[in-house]
Amino acid sequence: MALISVRRHPARVAVVLALLALAVGVLFLTARGASSQPSAAAGSALSLRWTGQQDDLEIVAVGYRKREIAQVRVGSAAWRDVRADDNGTVRLTVPVDGAAAGTTVVVDGRAVAGGSRSLVSGVPPVVAARGPADLVPWLVAGVLVLIAAAAAFSHRRPAGGAQPDGPNHAGLPYGLNHAGLPDGLNHGGLPGEPGRACRAGSGTRGPRHAAPALELPGRWHPGAHRRPVGGGSPADTRPTGVMTTL
Repeated sequence: MALISVRRHPARVAVVLALLALAVGVLFLTARGASSQPSAAAGSALSLRWTGQQDDLEIVAVGYRKREIAQVRVGSAAWRDVRADDNGTVRLTVPVDGAAAGTTVVVDGRAVAGGSRSLVSGVPPVVAARGPADLVPWLVAGVLVLIAAAAAFSHRRPAGGAQPDGPNHAGLPYGLNHAGLPDGLNHGGLPGEPGRACRAGSGTRGPRHAAPALELPGRWHPGAHRRPVGGGSPADTRPTGVMTTL
């Protein structure tokens, strides 16, 4: 098997690259989804989710006065001072034991209007152990890679018996025989049988004796001999041998 050529098969190369890109995208989305699992409160004013190896808790609270200090507390731990950004969002990542699901998280600060603003939520449970459904993206990616490999290394013969590109066994382009003539003509310029190699010493391409009774102008190769014709005298002879047209 040989790798496909980019110049000869651009469409197949594009299909292979598309399949590989799709497989990488499936694995990337799978890894990204497993690395961060949002809680049920995601999208609300206070969002909690596990990050990393599910040992860090990311806290995101919105609706506070920008550049103001807010206080964050997880369970019975000490209060942490966090400054809101220019959009009034408070962000904090704290290490929390994975078994602390349901622990209360409180974010206390000043609202945009100037009043007090407190948000309360609970720590979400960690993601359960992986099951058979988690293997589906990997199986899909594996099938895509196998299809891409089969398309890249497959070899198909030309349809309809067409000859491939490049020189033939005689060093000539396909369609020309040993005499440099188109397929179907022998050394004497006579119709022959295409598709067969020249027989050694015959001087023809195709039938071994192509139209022997025809007399055509031309020249005879050196070493040709003469023989009687029709049982006549030696003087009544005609040349025999290999003839090429002028």
